Amino acid sequence: MPSSFCSAVWNAGAWGTPICLAAAIWRNFEAVAGTLAKALICEKPPRRAPAGLALDCCDGCLSCRKIDSATHPDVLWVRPESKLRVITIDQMRELMQTVHLKPAEAAFKVAVIVAADRLNVQAANAFSKNPRRTAGGFDIDFAVH
Repeated sequence: MPSSFCSAVWNAGAWGTPICLAAAIWRNFEAVAGTLAKALICEKPPRRAPAGLALDCCDGCLSCRKIDSATHPDVLWVRPESKLRVITIDQMRELMQTVHLKPAEAAFKVAVIVAADRLNVQAANAFSKNPRRTAGGFDIDFAVH
């Protein structure tokens, strides 16, 4: 799946633009988002596009293993955490602060917002008012469940 999806995104010129994913089950979405994060950050990708962008992940390098165990410092996950199952303004402010710092290990950071439809109004406004250019010079993308 990662190779064909990444190839399609690359051929469409869609890297650096928002990629919107939808899945019936959150776990499916999170698995796809995790695979995309690994393809972007993998140290030893088995396939690359002509311009050098990774089209797949190796699943064996330290970065891939850290992403699988949710310990990679440059892959950030935001999920609904409050009792109301919404993503709060505090969560979004923390994410925006973190993504604007330089990456710790990878060339750039990847942020995944799980169930972005659960952003409350204040969180959505805080996100929309932040600049999309990060310290590494990459655009911030928005993922929706």
